[in-house]
Amino acid sequence: MRAVGFRVNGGVEVLETLDLPDPVPTAGQVTVRVAFAGVNFAEIQHRRGEFGTPEGPGGVDVPGLEVAGTVAALGAGVSGLEVGEPIAAYLPAFGGYSEVVAADTRFVRSLRTGAGEADLTEAAGLPCVFPTAFGVLKDAGRLRKGEDVLIHSAAGGVGSAAAQLARGLGAARGRAD
Repeated sequence: MRAVGFRVNGGVEVLETLDLPDPVPTAGQVTVRVAFAGVNFAEIQHRRGEFGTPEGPGGVDVPGLEVAGTVAALGAGVSGLEVGEPIAAYLPAFGGYSEVVAADTRFVRSLRTGAGEADLTEAAGLPCVFPTAFGVLKDAGRLRKGEDVLIHSAAGGVGSAAAQLARGLGAARGRAD
């Protein structure tokens, strides 16, 4: 399986194409054939070394916090998903810049809806930024219906998600700076 990763921290020049073994799902996991991977600032921080030196198998780390694709295999005890099903997944331990990745089913969501299937290209950008934005608005910000909200840096992933979610959560007025 091909992946993009790094062996040492640094700039984009440390990224390299890797040939890694296909992951095998353990209990409570699925493997995902990745169609699209989200790109977040956290991947830049990861590569630069802000989360430490590469500690993956063989001293290689593969960035990628969120992906969209199809279920390739089911681990023991997995129910509610099937091989070939379109999904989006959050990968807290990274690994999404690969052809296939193992994902904990607690962080996997089916893209099948009552109206068909959600678009994989859009779904790849949802699993990390939207829950982060929701948590900031509801938990940290304690946003209540009818309140005004000011969102700084709404041009980034989390900020633009927060701007979209704020209205849905009942914000009276929103202003994005």
